[in-house]
Amino acid sequence: MIQRYNNLSFLFFVPGIIAQIAGIFLVKKSPSLEVLAAILLIAGTAGAITGYAFYAKAKGRNPLWGLAGCLGIPGLLILAVLKDRSGDPWNT
Repeated sequence: MIQRYNNLSFLFFVPGIIAQIAGIFLVKKSPSLEVLAAILLIAGTAGAITGYAFYAKAKGRNPLWGLAGCLGIPGLLILAVLKDRSGDPWNT
């Protein structure tokens, strides 16, 4: 696994998920903030997909695998079971 891309995946994925959770919370608790909630949900989804793309790249795969982020946690499981093709000799 290419460590640089793996680190970048966490840099985008974690804030993306947090933004999605905040957006969902805002929709349920305060309907008057629908626009802010929608922005958080869209930005969070984009961040999560970007994180997934970097994770796929860390495994030596095409970044289009990041679209698995549209599936949520099942998409992460799909990426987790993909074989690592990075050619990293330290791959365990």
